Amino acid sequence: MKWTVSDLEWFARVFQGRTDAFGVLQAGRIFAVRRPLSLVQYWRYLEGTLRLGVYPLLPDGSTYFLALDFDGPEAERAADAVLDRASRHHVALCREISKSRGGHLWLFFSEPVPAREARSVGRMLLAEAGVNAEIFPKQDVLSEDGLGNFIWLPLSGESVPMGKTVFVEPSSHQPYADQWGFLHRIPQVHPREISILSSQARAVQDRPIPARTDG
Repeated sequence: MKWTVSDLEWFARVFQGRTDAFGVLQAGRIFAVRRPLSLVQYWRYLEGTLRLGVYPLLPDGSTYFLALDFDGPEAERAADAVLDRASRHHVALCREISKSRGGHLWLFFSEPVPAREARSVGRMLLAEAGVNAEIFPKQDVLSEDGLGNFIWLPLSGESVPMGKTVFVEPSSHQPYADQWGFLHRIPQVHPREISILSSQARAVQDRPIPARTDG
């Protein structure tokens, strides 16, 4: 899949996380690399010479995106259910077929938002849909000197030719013909909207369970 320097810079901007560490897969080993993450790593990833993961939870407890990771035989159905609930909240999720043939749903923010708020929105959507998925970031805040958990990125130069790690149309599950055109047009939610949704999620979670009156 061809791409330009402009595509590379946009990719790094959309999927930005910590800048002082990243995750890799090399020689069958998955591990963290504690050194600056630059366009070089993103470039190698898009070329297919590096398997790259980013740490979405920033040191100040904020994040540029939320991701829901679905695996297993029910991954497609579960993602469908979450997309349905998200549409009712006017939340635009981007759907990706992951390397494992499961799926990721991505929600991107125009500015970093508190991970606690982003994760509460993710939990709300999963609860309303009645399904389970891993939520990234996996933590609200970092422990001292911690990195959190990294997530593998879409559009791997190694996997795209096999129809994996590509963005797909939510209902038909067909890959977009122009992956870069889609990525340049992705909706980015304003932090204020996430704050409102997070407040709604907390209100539902804090609502008392009505007492039974049927004896």
